[in-house]
Amino acid sequence: MTIIDRTQRQSRRGNVYTVLVGFSVIAALMAPLSPRAWAQSSVFVSNVPDLYNAVNDPTNAGAKVVIAPGTYVLIPTFPNGGRLELQQGMSLIGQTSDPSSVVIDASDLQTTGTGPVRMGRGTNAVEWLTIQNSLVGIALIETDLPPTSEPTHIRVAHVILQTGVRGIDFRAIGSAFNGRTIDGVFESNVIRNITRGNSEGMRALLSAMGATMNVTLRNNSFSGNQVGLMAENSNSTTGTITIDSAGDQFKDNRAGCWLIGGIGSTSSGNVLVFTAQNDQFEENNRAQTVRVYTTGGGIVAMGAALQGHGNRTRLEVLDSRFSGNTIADVSVYGYYDPLSGDPGINNVLELRPSAITPTMIPSDPPDPSNTNTVIQLPPNPTLTVNSTYCTGSSWSLQVSKAAASSVIRLLGNSNGVAWEIPRWRTTAADGTFTETGTFAEGTQGSHTLRLEIAGIFSRTISFVVSDCRP
Repeated sequence: MTIIDRTQRQSRRGNVYTVLVGFSVIAALMAPLSPRAWAQSSVFVSNVPDLYNAVNDPTNAGAKVVIAPGTYVLIPTFPNGGRLELQQGMSLIGQTSDPSSVVIDASDLQTTGTGPVRMGRGTNAVEWLTIQNSLVGIALIETDLPPTSEPTHIRVAHVILQTGVRGIDFRAIGSAFNGRTIDGVFESNVIRNITRGNSEGMRALLSAMGATMNVTLRNNSFSGNQVGLMAENSNSTTGTITIDSAGDQFKDNRAGCWLIGGIGSTSSGNVLVFTAQNDQFEENNRAQTVRVYTTGGGIVAMGAALQGHGNRTRLEVLDSRFSGNTIADVSVYGYYDPLSGDPGINNVLELRPSAITPTMIPSDPPDPSNTNTVIQLPPNPTLTVNSTYCTGSSWSLQVSKAAASSVIRLLGNSNGVAWEIPRWRTTAADGTFTETGTFAEGTQGSHTLRLEIAGIFSRTISFVVSDCRP
């Protein structure tokens, strides 16, 4: 990230102007700095034996395995029980623009403890293909391979996942993950008709001490499942799961999202943060087929379950659409576990207000000590930008509903390059702020802006600046 702090030496009009002018220059300078993208060698395969040979060959660590169109039925007599276990730094790629043209079928595999495609060794990616018919495994894609000395970065994009217990199991379990950070980006996937076992489209599961899991969801579709997305700190201590969801669609599940800050009697001191921006939660009304999913709707979020104690979940919903969820659009609980007897204690659900009126219950079952709570947080600051978005045209940026007399941190992205100004301006005593300027020549391209004020983020503004001259 490029950090630009010119607060002390630029005028009010000049600051944003200069930043926007610099966008194209920064992007041009940084574009070559992606060694993995150009250094990754390619191995091309067109049949099942070659696919296994490519994936299982240690000398292909760091390679991109590119699969020709066709259906690849996995064979249980091959190494690793017929599973595809990616080498360190390896990517598995189908055919760009048509994920249905490459199909990996797991219907013949017999292994019950994991999935047909396994990731987790450093930086791994699976893109542009279909994976289906896992009849016995935990998920179609698992991230359960032991971590390496490298940071763990997972990417799953443009993948169709259908028929199994789970579509994706993004998990970090055991002492090998203590104190580690695992990052996952999941983009433009279709996760549908996951109807076996727990029937979860995707699970983000953290079970370690002091570990961090960062999940980025972009433009995915979750449909036909009991739960679209399940996220939980399971028997963890001081674990953190952060989920940033934008442009995702949760439709025709029992629950779009099921979020648990801490589950299990040894879960304590955990945090789960879920932010939804421009998501859709529609018609999540499926009948219950899994015992633990006793309710449903758009989002079900809780501080803890199964005697978890001292855990916290934060839910922030920004500019998202809810419709046709008959049980509830949003249900939040400090503690929720109506099947397991006495509740845990000291659990919190924090909710940032939105246009949706949620169902709010401190504890189900009731907490005799009254320590499980639902807290409504202050609203997000409102950010608006008005302009015709042409070079040479004026722009006006307004902030409202923000903390009074507080520093504004300005964050942006220009043509794929992130930047920020840590101490850009300060809000007025009524929590407002206005800035004006002009889009200069050289600012053409795609941009995003958002603010952080007193620890609270605004929604992200996206716009494109064009040369509008005839």
